[in-house]
Amino acid sequence: KRLMIFAIVAISALTMIADDQKKQPKGQKLSPEERKAQMLNARVKTMKEKLLLTAEQTDKFIPIYQEYMDEMGKQFGKGKAKKAEVRTIEDAQKQVIEGLDAKAKVIEVQKQFIPRFAKVLTPQQLVKFLPVESDMQRMVRKERMQRSKDSLRIKKKARNERISRAKGIAPRE
Repeated sequence: KRLMIFAIVAISALTMIADDQKKQPKGQKLSPEERKAQMLNARVKTMKEKLLLTAEQTDKFIPIYQEYMDEMGKQFGKGKAKKAEVRTIEDAQKQVIEGLDAKAKVIEVQKQFIPRFAKVLTPQQLVKFLPVESDMQRMVRKERMQRSKDSLRIKKKARNERISRAKGIAPRE
């Protein structure tokens, strides 16, 4: 059942992102604010579909969810601090504990917002909220990894083509 929900969330989010990218002129990148708004809109649309929110619930849900996402972004930003090279067992322990502390802070944010979401959502919707949110997070991470792999592949291909041209060799297809 969770796999089915994840598949639906992933497909709908990718479709929304693809639709938004089609509207964007070629070669023009979104500003960080535009990208944030686009991501929030896609997430709200997914939440609306998965939780079956009414129009009234959606209107009340959006500002709370936006604040929630801002807080979660702050927590994830803290967790992305530089990862020091692990040379000793003490370094490893410190890094693992910092990771657990970051997860604990994320859970605290979730605990803080659940009562606020409970004022807008039905009990069934509230129970579904965190699993849908987790599925979206997983999908976003997977998409970022894929974009990173694609970018590396394109850069490698361009580099190989430059090297081939410099050597006078026809590029491989």
